[in-house]
Amino acid sequence: MKREYWIDELKGIAILFVVFEHTIARTVAGLNLNSFLLNNLDFFIKTFHMPLFFLASGYIYAMHERNTLRNSKYSSFVKKKFFDLFVPYLIFAVPIWLGKFVFSKWVTRQVEVKDLFMILLNPIAFLWFIYILFFIEIIIAGLDKTTKYKTEIIFSITVLMAFSRCFITTNIKLVDRVLYYPICYTAGLMFYKYRDVLKKNISVILSMTISIVCWCLVFNHRSNMFLVILINVSSITMIASLFYKIRCSSNKKNFISFLGQISIYIYILHPIILNVIRVCLLKLHISVIFVWLVVLFCGGVIGALDYYWLTTKIWLLDFPFKPRKIYLSKIKKQNKS
Repeated sequence: MKREYWIDELKGIAILFVVFEHTIARTVAGLNLNSFLLNNLDFFIKTFHMPLFFLASGYIYAMHERNTLRNSKYSSFVKKKFFDLFVPYLIFAVPIWLGKFVFSKWVTRQVEVKDLFMILLNPIAFLWFIYILFFIEIIIAGLDKTTKYKTEIIFSITVLMAFSRCFITTNIKLVDRVLYYPICYTAGLMFYKYRDVLKKNISVILSMTISIVCWCLVFNHRSNMFLVILINVSSITMIASLFYKIRCSSNKKNFISFLGQISIYIYILHPIILNVIRVCLLKLHISVIFVWLVVLFCGGVIGALDYYWLTTKIWLLDFPFKPRKIYLSKIKKQNKS
């Protein structure tokens, strides 16, 4: 199947927003700021950056993996996702917990010993995304098999799951986020099925209007889960529709699409890099906000790109990110030899 570079570009834009949001958070915490602009910009980005990744994941599932699932066992799909998502989470979770514990005074959110024993219920720090994505993928695949691949039925189920979060809060990330984020994932399934409809001007204008209204409402009612659901779904649909309309005909790889293809490296590595840079800036007594924003953002992206370049030279560095692919490639090389 022909690669759709626009979805890579969408992921590339999303990962840049993730880095920028974490840059803002560390700048505010590091300089002990109470900035109306930065705080609201941080909140604005949070309304779509991670939901956009879930939509992209759902779209890719609908585009590539759904047909494979039709002709294979559900257990094979679960096994694949276990090695692609669950294993990398376990590989990174303990070292990241240890780093946050040892250098507690330098991190934004401190951890305790009990957090180590809760990493399967409350995923550690930023790693929550790949952990929650694992459960969402196997749940949606199971629903796909059960409903005979009826996209609208699956989306309706996830709508009910999301709205249940308006009334249920367990403070257990595994439960709360697995209830909530499937609606963003299945929005990707719906987008794939109705992408030509969503590409039309009237659909883009409608989703943009709904998003603007929801953004205005949610800024004044940030704890209203119903409004949060609306803004998450409407904003990612609007952004994806607009991006698809503009970039769907693109058949060439560019720098943004490249960032999208390696977004997992940037996602996992940039918070570690940002924390190191934050400590350096504090040690140097630099307090200029603009300098913090630029140095953190550029350092987070460039540092992750440097590491990715090293993985192309040293396969062992790539193993934590792609254990299944690295293992299979080694087996193939052994068989050829």
